[in-house]
Amino acid sequence: MKIKIIRVLGIRSKGAAILATVDGLLVNWGGHRAWDCQCLTDLDEFECKHIEAIRDLMDDRVLTPIQRRAIVL
Repeated sequence: MKIKIIRVLGIRSKGAAILATVDGLLVNWGGHRAWDCQCLTDLDEFECKHIEAIRDLMDDRVLTPIQRRAIVL
């Protein structure tokens, strides 16, 4: 697979997002939205090998929200 990462904004940023191409197909994720790939044509399809390839490359800290901690004074 030929993977090109175009943009990665982590969950700590205001608008977390991942934008990449895998074998010429656009794959994107936008924080709280579901993953999307140009190869998905049926509304019942949610996963594909292109999405899995990008997920495997991303560190968990990019995809997982930070834990909020109380400050104790």
